Amino acid sequence: MNAALRSRFERLLKDFPQSEKEDDRRSLLGQILRSHDVWDHLDLKGNSAVTASGLLAICEKDPISLGVLLDGLRDGFKTDAVRRPDIDFLYTQLCGRGGNGRPRARWEGAPYLGLNFFDREHAAIFFGREQALQDLVSALTKEQGQYFSVVLGASGAGKSSLVRAGLWAGLCEGRIKECPAAGSG
Repeated sequence: MNAALRSRFERLLKDFPQSEKEDDRRSLLGQILRSHDVWDHLDLKGNSAVTASGLLAICEKDPISLGVLLDGLRDGFKTDAVRRPDIDFLYTQLCGRGGNGRPRARWEGAPYLGLNFFDREHAAIFFGREQALQDLVSALTKEQGQYFSVVLGASGAGKSSLVRAGLWAGLCEGRIKECPAAGSG
């Protein structure tokens, strides 16, 4: 991350009304990052500048958490006319995807698994199924799909991979929000 983007991101993090008090920072960032590994390494003590600097250092090492943080800020401040343009700009610049994909991790080894399915650990090389994944998430968020959904297709078409490396990995990484019915029933 270049110095200008880092400075802009740090200023954004420090300027949130919730950044003044530790409990407020914990609440804001906890809603976004609690289910991610980065949460365990985040130091929320001290002032907002220390927290912002530490958070940026962690996120620079973990691009997935950077995307998750910016996604969460976009959702949380979608009606904030002052902060939203900065959040959108930083998201586009730092995630390099303009909201239409995800950063690719470096992958060692063969990316083709034959007829074996892609699992969560293969999410970095599972791509090209964004529309199918979006359709699946849409089906799960509709009332009829909240309790039970079926993924159908020909043998070897990628049903297991879609669910494991697409949906399951996306939920674990925070790229896909939990379905409204998750945890209920």
